[in-house]
Amino acid sequence: MCIWAEKWQLRLSIDKCFHLRVGLIKSVPKATYTLCGTCLNRVNEVRDIGVLVDTQLSFKSHINAMVAKAHMRAGQISRCFLSRDTETLVRAFITYVRPLLEYCTPIRSPYSVTMVKRVESVQRAFTKKLPDMNSLAYRERLSVLPLESLELRRSKADLIMCFKILKGFTNIDPSELF
Repeated sequence: MCIWAEKWQLRLSIDKCFHLRVGLIKSVPKATYTLCGTCLNRVNEVRDIGVLVDTQLSFKSHINAMVAKAHMRAGQISRCFLSRDTETLVRAFITYVRPLLEYCTPIRSPYSVTMVKRVESVQRAFTKKLPDMNSLAYRERLSVLPLESLELRRSKADLIMCFKILKGFTNIDPSELF
């Protein structure tokens, strides 16, 4: 990599490079990796294109951080908007909060019931605070507003990604996946 970077006159930020071993760490002896003569730090978690990746590929810490940020942003919408118009507030939620919750979902989609509920809790709490919505059940609020559950939207995103893979719209070979 160092030879390639030098050939193309690119400077590597070695201080931003880490060694993350994915899988069972206890069963394999610790290895040392170097880049251009500098030893890389071993980490248990690293952020790559905005997604926190850990050694087990569980994405639990990413989901927790994302949900906390989304709750804060949803709370800011509730506090900062003077209008109590439901349509305006829902539009703000769709614009400013939902993208946080849906970023890279085909990669880091929650698979445990706990994590699915944690992600859904953002929309559940926000819709409950809307005028005339606190007495309705979550599914009823979704149909009145009209919104889809975040879980349904993730399923649709997964299906769209599968379609893109099967139709050759990505660089992923379908024969290696399906």
